[in-house]
Amino acid sequence: VHMKGASCRYVDFEYNPLFERDGTVSGIIVTANDVSEKVKDRRKVQEDEARLRMVIEASRLGTWELNLKTGEFVYSKEYLATFGISERLSHDELLKFMDPEDLPVREKAFKEAFATGWLHYVSRLRWRDNTIHWIEAQGKVIYDEYHHPVRLIGTSRDITEERIYRQNIRESEEKFRLLADSMPQFIWTGDVNGNLNYFNNSVYEYTGLTSEQMEG
Repeated sequence: VHMKGASCRYVDFEYNPLFERDGTVSGIIVTANDVSEKVKDRRKVQEDEARLRMVIEASRLGTWELNLKTGEFVYSKEYLATFGISERLSHDELLKFMDPEDLPVREKAFKEAFATGWLHYVSRLRWRDNTIHWIEAQGKVIYDEYHHPVRLIGTSRDITEERIYRQNIRESEEKFRLLADSMPQFIWTGDVNGNLNYFNNSVYEYTGLTSEQMEG
């Protein structure tokens, strides 16, 4: 309803027949309720949900929800992608992809989540082609009125490329240090502010100073 001099309002009309004593209908009773705020709230929720879906799709996050009472596990297709599969599997079947050594990590994270309300862990998955992939899972615990955990909702993402990149950086640093420590020349590095942050063994042998003394 567009009202003159006012913003658009939403009205819920209800029509009911007006009966006389003999059962005949002599008119119609019309009631009108202003439901503008309800409509606006519903639209805002729908818009927020649409934005959230766009963010999740753009970030390639997999979403999931676990019912702790029934064991029902609901997840998105992006979540399955972190396992390298597309077919629907049960929660127990998906857990078989996890590296056995990381199962205690996941179990500890769940125990902490029930106490703190937040879930977070990193684990390895072994795909069907026998390749190793890393995932990071985060979630929120939903409690009932007695503060018993009833549901877990969260996200999961593939961090394999990040792990490989970090591993390559560590290996490069180790090779640099090994090479530098084997050289008789003095080698040092500094940051953009001029702070010296590395010396090779030749510097320590020549000065007789420890790393703690050198930092000072």
